[in-house]
This record gives sequence, structure tokens and C-alpha cells, in this order.
Amino acid sequence: MLITKFHLVRAGKAYPFCIDTWDFMDKLNPAAVDQSLAYFKMQYRQQGYDSDRIVPGGYVNLSEHYCRYLPWLRSIQMRQPPQYDVYGRFILAFARETRERVLGMLNAQQQFRFEGSLQTVRYTRSLEEAAQSKVCIDLPGNGDFCFRLIDYLGIGACVVAARHRTILHVPLEDRKHLVYAKEDLSDFVELCQYYLQHDDERNQIVQNSREFFDRYLHPDQLGAYYLFTALKEIRKNSRLDA
Repeated sequence: MLITKFHLVRAGKAYPFCIDTWDFMDKLNPAAVDQSLAYFKMQYRQQGYDSDRIVPGGYVNLSEHYCRYLPWLRSIQMRQPPQYDVYGRFILAFARETRERVLGMLNAQQQFRFEGSLQTVRYTRSLEEAAQSKVCIDLPGNGDFCFRLIDYLGIGACVVAARHRTILHVPLEDRKHLVYAKEDLSDFVELCQYYLQHDDERNQIVQNSREFFDRYLHPDQLGAYYLFTALKEIRKNSRLDA
């Protein structure tokens, strides 16, 4: 389990907190929950948990260098003509059934060009390919959230996604920040085709997704959220101790 522990000190007293980056929404570290004023869970289950100490943790990007790439990626996305209609690369080590089914449908259709495979490429190449695509697809990994989703939002993309059972600290809105397919994924191809044909709606989602990342998921903003939430819990705890 990947857990980062940190303390904030106020008036000489240290207050403990944890950030759980594990990819499984139903698995927690009970001891860490009990010892923390706030336990930030990145794959936060929509229906919540028994303890009010467990709070949504957002989601961090795969690479610590990602934000350095963003100006270049956004320049590609905004200034160069798209090279691909629909894009997505995945491996079968995670969520095999879902990934095989969706990529099978996309490869079988003949309405648009799908650029993708069940193999990965160099990380910077995958980012560049996403920036050159009209529509990007998001499928689960170990958890419902996958780092590719954060990649796409930061660049600014029209994302068609399998519906998440997890939520960020600020929920993503369907048809605003991304587009959710039906639970059975039967309309995946249809949704891709629709947004390829409706430029204005697609471009609005691109803009909204980029703004969402900048406001809530950029590391500076995510750090500010952790600090704000931690300080709020410290103030609450201080009142209870008074």
C-alpha cells in the first residue's frame, strides 16, 4: 500500500495526516485512518466510507515532470491540426475484460480512425499522440481512475470514459468535463462518433477539461486543497480539545 504520512505543527503540537495513493477503492489502512485527522483517499468511493476522517484525495499524475510538458502539449493541441480521430493505448494487465471489449469495438468500427492498441509506447509519445487527437478514451486500470485521465484533462481533451465509481475532491461533471458511456459501454462508439461530428460541443469540453485541471488537479492546487483541509481539521480538533 502506498501511503504518504505528514504532520502539521500548530502551537507546538503535531497533527498527523495521510495520503493514500493505493489504486483500490475498497482497501484502506485502518491503523492509518485511526491515527490521522484526515485520511486523503485518491480512489475515493462514491458512496463514501464509515469514517468521516476519510476524505477525497484527488488524483496525482504519473510523472513528476508532467507539468513541464504541458506548455508544449497544449501548443500542439491548440495550434496543430489533429492527426487522429479517437485515441487510446492500454495494456491488458489491468481491467482486461473492459479494455479488450472497448478496444475491440473501436477497432471493428469503420466510421472514424481509431489510433490505439493494447500495447503502450514511450510516455512522452503517448502524451503527444493524445494532444493530436480529437477524442481520447479513458478506461479503468487497477482503480477506476487512471493516470491517463489526468494526462488528458491537463492537455485539454474531449474524453469519452467508462463511468467511474470513484470521485475526485471536486466531482467531474458528465457532458461538461468529460463524457460518460452507459454502464454496459454499448454506446462507446456512438459517443465518439457524435463528438467527432459536433465540433462546438467537443471544443467546449476540451476547454472545460483544461480549466478543471488548472483549478483543481495541478499539483499546486492539489497541495493547497490538502493544506486547507488539514488546517480545517486542526481547527475543529482544537475546538474539541478546548
